[in-house]
Parts: sequence; C-alpha cells; structure tokens
Amino acid sequence: MPHIKTLEVLNDCMENQRILLKLPDWLVSRWNRKAKEIREMSGDYPVFQTFVEFISDEADLACDPITSIQALKGLESENTKHRKTQVIQAKTLTTSLSNSSSNAPTCIFCKRSGHSLEKCHKFTEKTVQDRVKFVKTEKLCFGCLMIGHHSKKCDKRSTCDKCHRKHPTCLHDDKFTEPKRTVSVKTEGESQPKIDVQERIHPKDKDIPATATTNRVAQETVSTLTSSILPVWVSSTNYPDKEILVYALLDSQSDTSFILDEVAQELETDKSKASLRLSTMSAKLTVIPCEKLLNLQVRGYQSKQRIALPPIFTREFIPANKLHIPTSETALKWPHLEKLADSIPPLLKCEVGLLIGYNCQQALLPREVLSGAENQPYAQLTDLGWSIVGCSYQVHSESDVIGTSHRVIEREVTPKVRQTVKLKQEVNFVCRTQVKEVSPLDVIKALEADFTEHTTDDNPVSQEDILFMSKVKKGIRQKEDGHYELPLPFKTDNPNLPNNKQYAEQRLSSLERRLRRDDRYYKDYVKFMADIISHGDAEKVPEQELDKEVAWYIPHHGVYHPHKPDKIRVVFDGSARYKDTSLNDHLLTGPDLTNALVGVLCRFRKGPIAIMCDVERMFHQFHVVKEHQDYLRFLW
Repeated sequence: MPHIKTLEVLNDCMENQRILLKLPDWLVSRWNRKAKEIREMSGDYPVFQTFVEFISDEADLACDPITSIQALKGLESENTKHRKTQVIQAKTLTTSLSNSSSNAPTCIFCKRSGHSLEKCHKFTEKTVQDRVKFVKTEKLCFGCLMIGHHSKKCDKRSTCDKCHRKHPTCLHDDKFTEPKRTVSVKTEGESQPKIDVQERIHPKDKDIPATATTNRVAQETVSTLTSSILPVWVSSTNYPDKEILVYALLDSQSDTSFILDEVAQELETDKSKASLRLSTMSAKLTVIPCEKLLNLQVRGYQSKQRIALPPIFTREFIPANKLHIPTSETALKWPHLEKLADSIPPLLKCEVGLLIGYNCQQALLPREVLSGAENQPYAQLTDLGWSIVGCSYQVHSESDVIGTSHRVIEREVTPKVRQTVKLKQEVNFVCRTQVKEVSPLDVIKALEADFTEHTTDDNPVSQEDILFMSKVKKGIRQKEDGHYELPLPFKTDNPNLPNNKQYAEQRLSSLERRLRRDDRYYKDYVKFMADIISHGDAEKVPEQELDKEVAWYIPHHGVYHPHKPDKIRVVFDGSARYKDTSLNDHLLTGPDLTNALVGVLCRFRKGPIAIMCDVERMFHQFHVVKEHQDYLRFLW
C-alpha cells in the first residue's frame, strides 16, 4: 500500500464491507464489536492495517491445537462414537416396549427427528470432503445415504438436483472434474460397434475407478487387479541346467522383450552393448544404454517345455506391481476359477525379472480361456502356465504407479573397451544435510504448482501440519556459517526404526555391479560423492559409533535426466522399505506452502524489475541436528 497509492481504497469502510461478505458470521460479529470500540475511541472507522491484525489474531486462535473448535470437535467425535452403542440399545428397547411407532425420520448427523440426513442444514454446512468422510465413517450407502448395503447394490438411488446424476444432492461437488470413458454403441442391424460415444461418469454413480487407466498407469480404485504375471525358469541354451526362477510379465502391447539387469548378470550367455530408443506414455524417443542378450530360453514353473526367447534387452526395473500377481488364493475367490487353485502356485520369493513382448508369440499364445460372468476375471493358459486377468472389488485398495513402455526400437552400438574399475573398501557415511527423494514427476508438480489456483478448503491445515510447524520453529537455529540447522520432523520423539544395514549392503552390492560395468557411470558417481563429502554435506562415521543401536541406512542410486545426459543425480531413497517401514513413514510431511498464482503475479508487478535466482544444491543447504544424523547414514 505505501508503494501503490490506489490501494489506499482498502481503508474505505465500503471496501471493508465487501471483504466481510467473504467471512463467516461469527467472525463478522467479532469484528463488528472491535470496529465499534475503535469508532468510540477515535471517531473514525478502523483502517485496513487494523483489520489485517485482527484477522491474523483470529487465525491464530482458530488454529490452536488445544483450545480451538477444530481440536475440540475431534474429542467430541470420539465421545460420540462411545455414546453410539448406548443410543442404539436404548432405541431398540423403546421399540420393543412401544406398540406405536413414528414415521418421522431421524437425522443420523444432528440426532434430531423430522428430517433426513440429505435435508440436514448442519450437514450441508460442512465441506463436501467432510460430508463424504462422514458417510464413509458411518458406512452409509453413497446412493441413498441409508445403512445396511453398498451403493453398487442400491436400488433406491437419489437424483442430484444440480447435475441430475444418481447421487444425493448433498454429495455434489462443483469442483469435481468428471472423467470420460469411451463406450461402444451398436447401430441397428450391425453386429459390430460403429459409434464411439463419450460418457461422463461420476465416481459415486457406479463403483468404478475415478481415474481412467491404461496398462497399470497410476490409478485410484477400490479393486484388486491381477494380470498375466506368472513364475518361470529362465536359462541360457549354453548352460540349460543353470536356471533362475523369476516372474514373467506377458505384455501384448510391447514389441520387445526385457530382462532385469540383476538376473542378466547371473546368466552366462552372449552379451553385447546396445542402445534403445524408448517411446512411452511419458516420453518419446528416449535413448537409454543397455545390454543385448542372445540364446535365452524359458519354461513354465511346472512345465518341461522350453521356449526360445528372441534377442532380449536389460533394464534396471520391470514395470509390474507384485500385488497384481495372481495366486492360488486369487483363484479360490471365484467359483469358476476354483479348479485352477492347484495349477497356480502361491506367491513366490522372486522378482518380476522378465517382460515378454509379442515378438515372442509362442509365449503369449492362449491355449485355453476360462471365463465367468460379466465383469468377472478370466483365466488363460499359455505354454508357460495359467494366469488370471481382471479385477475384484473384495479386498483392499492399491494403486500401481508404474506405466508400461510400448513400441521399443533397438539399434546396435559398437561396444567400447571398458577399463577395470577398482572400487574402494566399503565405508560408512552419515548425511549432515536434509535428504529427500525427488522424482521427475515431483519436479513437474512443483513447477506447475504456482499455476494452480486453490483455496483454503482444498488444502486445509491439519493437526499434523500444526505439529510439524511447531517442531520446526522450536528446533531451528542459524549456525555461524549462515546455514540453518533443524531436527528431522519425526511424528514421535523416539521413532522405532530397525537396523537395516543388511538391506543397505544388498543395495550397495547391486550398485557395485553397475559401477563395474559402466565407466562413465562410475566416474560421475564418484565425483558426486566426493563433492558432497568435500562440501561437508556428509561425513565419515567414527568407528566407535558404528555399533549404535539407533541407526537407519539410506540406499542410493544414480539417474540421468534425458534432457541433461551429462549430469548424474544421486537419489537417496528415503522411501526404501525394510521390515514394512521406511524413514519417510516416520516423518511429518508438513503443510503445503506453495505460492499461489495470484500472489506470484501481484509481487511480480510490485516493482519495475523482476529478478530470478536459484539456490545451488538446495536440499544440502539445510543441516540436520547432530542427534538425528544417525538416521541418515549411507554406505559408500
């Protein structure tokens, strides 16, 4: 306001009145009393500066983790759960003693009679997210808001007054972007579909995933998916007796076959360097280095018939979710698949090490198909064994975060003479700076976040966010060298983390094999590690501290960005799991403090010149307190 004179209009009482229209009634009443006191003392209406200070104080009160209404409502909801059983028992007793009953409905939310939940004013005052959460907590039907059945079996669905879809009006969300799906329509007299129609579906209308999926692309669904993933024995024709057990993904949309890098190293066969030009759903014509293997063969888990594989290429991972592997338990869930329970083994302790594309048609050829009713999974028999494809709405929710690559074009590259890589003895290091795993998708989200307008309803401040901010404010300090030092934001004061050094050693052995094979990868990796150690971002753990009981080892690996092929980025994997836990599981994420687009544009126009700067090695600029550094150990 001191810089732009026209903004002084905010001091006007009429402008203040327009702002008050956006505030809740109880807050307007408090400001009315405050304004009256100021008018009686000075004779003038309070200026905008006073209004801002008032709103700031009220915001602090509303977010208090102990005495705020939000905190008290959490306790009230717990007390309500304890009272619920008593209320139901009393109602049952009254019904058994009374000869007459009332037809007036009782609202399950406010506990008053005379109206249903859909017509409850107190319920509709809540946000849509809170309403949906209440319906889930009370196990109500999303179609009619009654108890005792699920929405997919509901034959009394309400019709929304706003969008005329089959869901209650109180659950309508104007901000919801409805996904599209393609349905086929047959024209009269034709046996094949002729017209493609785009149909919009609301997630509450039918029990289907709210996000369209294609080949295991990330989805949100309540289904358990199974795919053509089955155990096989892979070997070389040169040494057929040396077989390795892996899971194979039969992918009818990939024109090339792949093998896991670690599995390829165990097979003694003909190998040569190659490059792949990869086209996927997220990138086009990305060139990646790999190895080409010849003379491989594969047979089913319970079969003796061997199938020769075409030239196959190595990859660091195979895009498959182990939760999608069909097992004998999967077959027992469906009456039409029960007889296959003995033909499909339970979950085996091996990795998904093969992706067989349609360039090996014999492996994908279905010899027999066993199907059930509509929308039920089907089983297919290939020369490699039985697999089950489909979904079940019976178990739990999982989302697959890896998409499958298609249409791979390979070309030969003259292999370079590699020098012998001499690796140093294993040394324990501990990070002195913040460690966070950042994927390319996270970077894109961060860059796009400033261009997404959102309101406070979309990003509410939770009690965990308040706890995070209090821990950071309490523990942060500025060191003499200018860096800020802060504790790791653990959810509890004493996190119970197992010693995962054995797991970190396994990951280090895998990394060592990669370093021995690739000279460039080795040199870039060593240079990166030398930089963070020389800058003081990490330090060697003293020998007398190696046997500490409380310690967590972070695995790491290096990646190259397609647009920056000359620069390696070493990723410290804070989400690596050991004994069903990870470091990230014990850390608070904190609130979303991303700048909104409106604020960015306003600040950009504040002065005549805009300056952009960057913080070099940003995550390493924040130091970690000494007592938490043992949670950030790594092997090198």
